[in-house]
Order: sequence, then C-alpha cells, then structure tokens
Amino acid sequence: MTKINIEIGRKIKTKRHEIGYKQESLAIELGISQSALSRIENGSDSLVIEILYLLTQVLKTPIGYFISDLNGDLFTVVYLERIKLLEEMLLKNETLIHHQVKVIKQLEDQIKDLQEKVSRKNKKIEELKETISQKKI
Repeated sequence: MTKINIEIGRKIKTKRHEIGYKQESLAIELGISQSALSRIENGSDSLVIEILYLLTQVLKTPIGYFISDLNGDLFTVVYLERIKLLEEMLLKNETLIHHQVKVIKQLEDQIKDLQEKVSRKNKKIEELKETISQKKI
C-alpha cells in the first residue's frame, strides 16, 4: 500500500458514498469485480489509468478530484500524461470512425447505383426476351 493508493482509494469511496452507489454497482459499471474495487478503495491495489478515466465518467467527477493534493507527486505527472495520451487516442479513434462512416456511406451509394443498373439491365433483358418471343410467333 502506498500513500497515493490509499488517498485515491479513500476519495473514490467517499465520492461513491456521496452519489449513493453501492460498491457492487460501481464495480459492474467499471467492468471489474467487486473485490477489485474493494482493493482499490482500500489502497491495496494500484489504480490503472483506464479505470480512473471510467470513474470520472461514471461518477461525473473531474479527474482532479481524485489526484489533487498529492503534493505534485510524480504519480500525478505520470497519470496526467497518460490521460492526455488517452484523450489523443480517443480523438484519433473518433476521426477514424468518422472517416469510416463516410467510406461506408460512399459504398452504400455505389451499391445502390449498381442495384439500379442491374435492375435496368434486367428490365432490358426482359424486353428483349419479349421481342424475341413475339418474332417467333
């Protein structure tokens, strides 16, 4: 147990109680076991940045709440850098998804055009069959 783990765990537990979350409910929202959340709250387990980020979302609490007052510890610097990287990754993913949506829309439009062409060709084939049929009679 480190001082940092204990302090952050205490803040998580405090915020969870303030909001009225049961430990089990919060653990489910975070995608971790209740025992893992208990160890984090008690300071016996380190908190991974991904769970810290989810906590800010689920508890609707700024990250500073959890990591402030840690005396400018290296932990704070490292976590803030990791958060910045995660935010950059999220932005890149959003950009990629936006691009993929545009490509899918273009492909859907191309498929629609091809379906219309096939429909016109099939109609023409049916007309030719009818013409041939009439000439045989």
